[in-house]
This record gives sequence, structure tokens and C-alpha cells, in this order.
Amino acid sequence: MALSDEIISKWFKESVLKFDLDKTFQEVEDTIEQAAKLLAEERGLYKPEDVKTYIQGSYLNNVYVGQNTKLEVVVELTRAGDEVYDELEYFMDKSPRKRAVRIKPAYPLQRFKLDLYNKLSDLFNSNRVTTCNQAITIEKNLTLPVTIEVTPAFSFKRANDEGEDVPCVLVWEEFSGDYTISYPHLHTTNLSLKDGKTDGNTKKVIRLFKNMRDYMINEQVFPAGAAPGYFIDCLVYNVPDILLKGSDMRGVLLKVFNYLNNKNINEMLCVHEQFPMFGSNFDQWDIKHARFFVSSLIYTYKNIKE
Repeated sequence: MALSDEIISKWFKESVLKFDLDKTFQEVEDTIEQAAKLLAEERGLYKPEDVKTYIQGSYLNNVYVGQNTKLEVVVELTRAGDEVYDELEYFMDKSPRKRAVRIKPAYPLQRFKLDLYNKLSDLFNSNRVTTCNQAITIEKNLTLPVTIEVTPAFSFKRANDEGEDVPCVLVWEEFSGDYTISYPHLHTTNLSLKDGKTDGNTKKVIRLFKNMRDYMINEQVFPAGAAPGYFIDCLVYNVPDILLKGSDMRGVLLKVFNYLNNKNINEMLCVHEQFPMFGSNFDQWDIKHARFFVSSLIYTYKNIKE
């Protein structure tokens, strides 16, 4: 039995849960920003106005609020004392992705991450606060409905091949011991621009794909962790605009399925368009997982049990 119009409509729509969480998430973001500013006052290594705090990811981009929702918050430090981070001299490793960066700041990012972790542990109960590769994780509980991932970052800009400055941030990777580049602003901007050019259907298709992924995981026909939300954003972003336009959402969905099933997807880029989506690096998608995801979507569309 093919996916019904009712289910398609439900999974395309914005989640009602998102609006219920708006106030809670704003309070959490404010608390995290306050923690970073208190740290500035206590340590004296940077000023409170040197901190920018903002939400990124699926919640901000309105492309998924479901069973695996997490709130991603960036705490971006622009400078510490006389050091302005996006003006520091740097060496960038020679790699196709041009991401690993060598800098030597007086107040390094790994130190900022540790200081912020200690402050957040005081505010949110240390038993629920842990560190991972790039972020600090605050686990959900009775008063916090979703898990929070806090990513400490430095402001940065890099010159592209045309010599233009590309806005980005530096994050610290525990696993590699490197500063690497992330593009949260470009991801958000590019995704919103494409959504505007496709009658608002880009984000609808992304929402449906993520809801279908959750369904497949629950039905044990697709492995958890094999299709992260970030890469689902990228997959749909690479579909030509013309295929995403239209008011017949079932027709749009079938065109997208057909394109992804028959297109050579090897050369697809991430939403920020700065490096390929597929590869062997930790922040690239295994192309075998992507192809299995597409085939699983099509199979589920044709055979869903309602």
C-alpha cells in the first residue's frame, strides 16, 4: 500500500511540537549565553560582548522536530583580549576540503570549551553534562524536553579560490586534535534561499524524509545513525529546483524519488557548497548509506503499513 495522502500531508507539515518548544528553547539559549558571559566576568580573558550565541541545525531551519530532536547551540567567541580570531595568521592543511587549520591563540578553543563545560555543569547539574568530539552535551530530563548540544567556536573567515572571504567558524575536534572549519551561517542561508525558489517545498521534502527515516528505524527496516539529518538536508538540497516546484506534493515526491534513484549522486555538495557531501571523513556521508537510504525511502513509500 502506497503512502496515503493523509500521511504525506502530516509528514510534510511543520511539527506542532516546534511551537510548544519555542519558549523553552529560548530560555535555554539565554541561559547558555549567560553562562558564557559570566565566564567572561569571572576569568577576565574576554569581554561579555565578545560572545555570540545562536541556534543552528534542524530546529532553526524548521526541517525537523520529532522523536530525535536536539537543540544545537553555538557559542561563538569573536576575540579574547587583543586577539581577534578572524584576523589571526593561520596555516591551512592542503586537502580537498580545506578544513584543518593551524593557529596558536593565547586563549585556545579547547580551553574555552573546558571552561564553558565547567560553567554549564554548575548550571545544569554535572551528571547530565558531558563532552563529545566538538560539543558539550546536556542530556534531556523532566524539565528539559530535548538534548542540547553546545558547540564552542571561534569566529573565522577563509579566502576561497576566488580570493573572497567566506564566513565560517572554527571548532575544536577532540578526536583529531585539530581546529576545523564549519559553515553554520552558509548552511542556513543557502537552504532558505533554495526553499524560497522551490515554492517552500525543499523544507517540506526534508521534513517528510526525516519522518520517514524515523518510521523506518522504528519498523527496524533501516539502521539508526545511518542517515543523519544534516545529510538529508544536503541530499534534498542537490535536487534541481524545477523538480521541487509544484502544488501536487505527491507528484513532487515522486519526481524527487525518481531523480535520486537514477542520478549519479557521487559529486553532490553539502548545503554550504564548500566541499563534497560524500567521503571517508567523519563529517562526510558514506555513499553506501545514502544509496540504501534512498532505496529504503522508495520501498517504504510503496509498502508502508498504516
